[in-house]
Amino acid sequence: MTESRATTVRVDDLCCAVDEQKIREALERVPGVRQLHFDLLRKTVSVDQGPGTEALLSVIRQAGFSGRLVSGPRPAYRETPKRRILVVVSSTLLLLAGAISEHLLGQPYVAVALYLLAISGGGWEIVVKAGRALAKRKLNVNVLMASAAVGAVALGDHAEGAAVLVLYSLSLLLESLSVDRTHRAIAGLLALAPETANLKTPDGRRRVPASDVRAGQTIVIVPGDRIPLDGDVVEGLSSVDQSAVTGESLPVFKEAGDQVFAGSVNGRGSLEVRVTAASDDTLLHRIAEYVQTAREQKGSVQSLTERFAQYYVPAVFVAAASMAIVPPLFFGGPFSEWFYRALTMLVISCPCAFLLSTPMAVVSALTAGSRAGVLIRGGAALEALARVAVVAVDKTGTLTHGRHEVVTTQTFGGTTDNDLLRIAATLEARSEHPLADALLRHASRHGVTPEDAVVKEFTAIPGKGLRALVDGQPYVLGNHALIEDFDLCSEELEREISKLESRGETVLILSNGQRPLGLVGLKDVARDESARTIAEVEAITGSPAVLISGDHEQAARQLAADVGIRQVHAGVLPHEKAAVVESLRRQWGPVAMVGDGLNDAPALATADVGIAMGGSGSAAAIDAADVVLMQNRLSLLPTTLRLARSTRSIIQFNVVMALGTKAAFLLLGAAGQTSLWWAVLADDGVTLLVLLNSLRLLRFGQSRHVA
Repeated sequence: MTESRATTVRVDDLCCAVDEQKIREALERVPGVRQLHFDLLRKTVSVDQGPGTEALLSVIRQAGFSGRLVSGPRPAYRETPKRRILVVVSSTLLLLAGAISEHLLGQPYVAVALYLLAISGGGWEIVVKAGRALAKRKLNVNVLMASAAVGAVALGDHAEGAAVLVLYSLSLLLESLSVDRTHRAIAGLLALAPETANLKTPDGRRRVPASDVRAGQTIVIVPGDRIPLDGDVVEGLSSVDQSAVTGESLPVFKEAGDQVFAGSVNGRGSLEVRVTAASDDTLLHRIAEYVQTAREQKGSVQSLTERFAQYYVPAVFVAAASMAIVPPLFFGGPFSEWFYRALTMLVISCPCAFLLSTPMAVVSALTAGSRAGVLIRGGAALEALARVAVVAVDKTGTLTHGRHEVVTTQTFGGTTDNDLLRIAATLEARSEHPLADALLRHASRHGVTPEDAVVKEFTAIPGKGLRALVDGQPYVLGNHALIEDFDLCSEELEREISKLESRGETVLILSNGQRPLGLVGLKDVARDESARTIAEVEAITGSPAVLISGDHEQAARQLAADVGIRQVHAGVLPHEKAAVVESLRRQWGPVAMVGDGLNDAPALATADVGIAMGGSGSAAAIDAADVVLMQNRLSLLPTTLRLARSTRSIIQFNVVMALGTKAAFLLLGAAGQTSLWWAVLADDGVTLLVLLNSLRLLRFGQSRHVA
């Protein structure tokens, strides 16, 4: 069996969704072709196929397009050539000069010459593409516009013929420049990472290309430098500005164990960082790749507009031909008048504004989201986000920080807080339990560090705690069950433990083997922004947020009360979370599920929109998600929902504006109440309006009121 491979073909005359549809139809008939991935930005199509590359290129050429193989799955994006800009701008100036000569200077012959020069410059590419399409018996937008221009010139309306081609070329140029802008916004991310790094070696520090550094090696980040690679801090303290990568507005303090990202700016401290990803696998590259692949995932609205356009252009030609032929033959009237009306119909029927109404808004939204630290997996996910009726959230690592903190300390029998923390920290310094880190952090913040005490007979008691001799004195530190094993419980201690547990705290008791010395209450505390975020989400969706947690009932309900959630599903196993999501869908409608752990993956995949906490989330959760919040901040959730709703509003406006303008001018054109000039201005004007309206989404986050 021959192994399939991916082939990437550059199609220089691939300019819109109509072209994509024609190439797609042609290639899907080729045996062995399985998947097609179009990139209108790079003008490429990647084909997963069996052998026969030349046959593949031949099919593309037979469809009326040029095609050539390129190396690599992601060829470099080529921005709009300056020559094209110069030609279109010059043609526009020639058109204006012709109008001035004809209407202000009274020089009709000079005006005709200027109009013809404008046509030859601005319209040459359109006419060539139209000729290729006709040679292949294909009808597309280029044929439509070229036909209208040639017809106008044949009627002696050189100005209107020039206006059709020049202004259409101008609208295509503006579209191309807007695409350039969105591409630069994405590519600008990759430029943030330095090309060199300070590699730590046994012989000292040396400057090397960042691409030569491998995972596991250590690099040194000096004050003020940009971080070249992703990694974990192993030594040093500093604040890091990672706003350009994750959208985090304030610098983030970093110490040993914290993660840093390529492209972030180090503050005043020095850091030693153990690299976790190669230069082509950093968060910056993953963001760019995520947005790149997301552009290929189309929503139902975009797919509908493209299917509509497939039949729209031929229908327009039939309607225009009927208008030019039927009335003069059967109802009388001069042929030139009805032919002119048919040309007007051809111009105003150009579907560019309609086809651009969705993809430009989607690409702008995806780019704006990536800037804010939100990765959205394409137009389909964006569309689903805008429809979300209810949001379900996981508890640990989503509403909470995902790590315990000491929230209560209490002492008995004359023991001081300092003694309690000192002894507990000395014991926990030798433990690998997750709660040990929380207790040690708390002790450090209060100026208490583990003593250089003599610790003997250290024993970890699984599921209960630990015991040891500290400077010859016996101590026990553990949970309620361990203290009961030592028969040290009293009614007073039981009351205190119950009170803390009722607040959702995990309780550790310190004893000297004869009596309790004190207790420590630990809790996975809610994020500072959780309550505010939940309130915002409920205001956006108009329905109550829902907590779905595998934690026990008491802890889940206490956390829900802290953040303002009224509906709680606690003690839920991973596969049961998916069932809860299904029940919420039946009750409310489309569901968004927010989670970070491996056990959230089934629910994320089941929900209409799965949203993963990327900063702390597991790889399984991120892979199963439609949206990734790259910062470890839940507050990005309402921002994401607003972005989706703003995008939907802009798309709806674009579609209504495009179709409404065309419908109005089609009626005016059929009634003979408008001219080619006005038809051209209306068509190109609404195309420009759609582009500018879509590009407003690039400012999302800078200005809240986008839609």
